[in-house]
Amino acid sequence: MKSSVSLLALVALCLAYTLPAQPLFIQSDLPGTAYHIIPAEEDAFWVFGTGNGTFLFELLPDGEYGWYRQYGPQGANNGASYLHDNLEKRPDQQGYVLSTVTSHPDSLMGYRYPMLYETDLDGNTVDSFILDIPELQGQSGLHVIDDGEYILGGTLSGQHSLREKGFVWRYSMEEDSIIWSHTFQNTNTNYETMVRFIEGRGDTVFVGGYGPSLWDDIHSFVKAMGVDGEVYWSREYQEDDTFLDAHLLPDGIAVVGGRGRFGIAEGQMVIKKLSFAGEELWARTYDFPGRAIANGITGTPDSGMMLCGWASGAGPVLLKIDQDGDLVWSRIIESAAGESIDGAGQDLYVSADRITCVGWTFDPAEGHKSLIIQTDAEGLLVENKTVELPAAHPLKVFPNPATSNIFVDLPTHIRWEDIVAEVHASDGRLVLQQNGAAARNGIEAGLLTPGFYYLSIRLLESGRLMGTASFVKE
Repeated sequence: MKSSVSLLALVALCLAYTLPAQPLFIQSDLPGTAYHIIPAEEDAFWVFGTGNGTFLFELLPDGEYGWYRQYGPQGANNGASYLHDNLEKRPDQQGYVLSTVTSHPDSLMGYRYPMLYETDLDGNTVDSFILDIPELQGQSGLHVIDDGEYILGGTLSGQHSLREKGFVWRYSMEEDSIIWSHTFQNTNTNYETMVRFIEGRGDTVFVGGYGPSLWDDIHSFVKAMGVDGEVYWSREYQEDDTFLDAHLLPDGIAVVGGRGRFGIAEGQMVIKKLSFAGEELWARTYDFPGRAIANGITGTPDSGMMLCGWASGAGPVLLKIDQDGDLVWSRIIESAAGESIDGAGQDLYVSADRITCVGWTFDPAEGHKSLIIQTDAEGLLVENKTVELPAAHPLKVFPNPATSNIFVDLPTHIRWEDIVAEVHASDGRLVLQQNGAAARNGIEAGLLTPGFYYLSIRLLESGRLMGTASFVKE
C-alpha cells in the first residue's frame, strides 16, 4: 500500500549562493541504489536498481509509483555489481531489456553469473537467460543491436596476473549462445581493466571504463568495436581519470567521471570530449568540496549537457554545461538545516521543463535507499514528496527441507486470491509459478530437482513483492 510520510523541506545550494526550494524525492524501504531512469509513456519513468536483489518500478508524473517488479532471487548476491549502464529500450517500443548478475551460493571466489531479462511495457518478463562465464567478477554495459541481440560488458578475474580484465561479448537469445567475445587488458598489466559503459552508434559500439594500479593511480580507456566483434581502435588515458559514463554527441563522445588517485580526500569532477577516433578534443574539471565524481551524463534540449554525481563534502550534485563543457550552473542538494545529504546521483533524464535524477541516500540505521530528485529546468527544486515502498515480509515455509509440497504462512493482510507464488533456483532461473488459489493448497516443490531455492510472493495486480523465503528441496 502506498503511503506518504512527513514532508522534508530541502534547499538547493549553488556554489555561489543559496536558493530556497523543495524537491520531489523517493526513499525506498528496499535496500539498494537506483542506477537508471528511462522515460516511459505519458510522462512516466522506469527506474532500475539493485541492492538486496534487482528491481524495476514505474514512477508516475506525480511522484507516486505504478507497478513494481523484482527479478531473480532476492538476496545480497543478486545484483552485486556496478550496474552503471544496464537498462535499455527494446526495438519498436516492445518493452525494455535489463541485465544484472547473481552469485552462486557455493562460490568462494565471488564469481558471478550474468542474467538478462526482456520485458513488456509493464515490466513482466518475456524472456530471460543466465549464462555461465568462468571467472566473471562483474557486469556493466548493455547495448541493443536488435530484439534478442545484445552486446554486454564485464570484468573478469585477472588469473595469473591478479589484475582484472575487460570482457565484451555478443549474445543471441534466439540461438542461446555467445556469438563472439573479446578479452582485453591495460597495456601496463599493473592496472586493472574494468568495463563501466557501452554506447552504440550505427554498427559501432564504444566500450569504456577504468582501472586502478597497485599504487592507486588510475588509467582509463575507450575502445571502438564493430557489432561483429572487430576492434577498430583502443586508447588509454593516464591523467588519473575514472571514466564512469558516456554520452554520444553528433561529432564525438563525452566521457565523465572523476579526477584523482584512489584513496585521496580531494578530487575533481571531470568531462572529456573525444573524437570518434578516440582523440582527446578538450577536457574540463569542476571543483566541489572534498572528492567529486560524475556518475551520469545526458544531453539537454538546448544542445548542452547535464551531469549528476556526488561530492564527498556535500552530497548529491547536478551540473549544467554548454556544448563546449563550460559551466552554466551547478547545484548541491542540502537539507533545510544546511546539513549535507549522504547520497549521490547516478543517472538522470532532462526534458524541456524538468530534470529527474536517480541515485541513493544512506540512512545509518537502515543502509542505502533509492533516491529520486526532480527539479525545474534550472536545477531548482520545486516539489516535495516522499513515497515509501513497502518492505517484503520474511515468510515461514514448512516443511523445510521439503520432499513434496511446501506451505507458507501469509501475512494476515494478504489474501491468497490476490497473489502469485514464484520459485527461483539459486542461479536466478524461474522454475515454478502458481497462482494463489492453487498455492493455498501447497506449492508443488515436489516437482523440483534437489537443491536450494528462493520463494517470492507477489501481488497479482501490481507485481509488488510482499514476502520472501528460502528452502531446500531434498
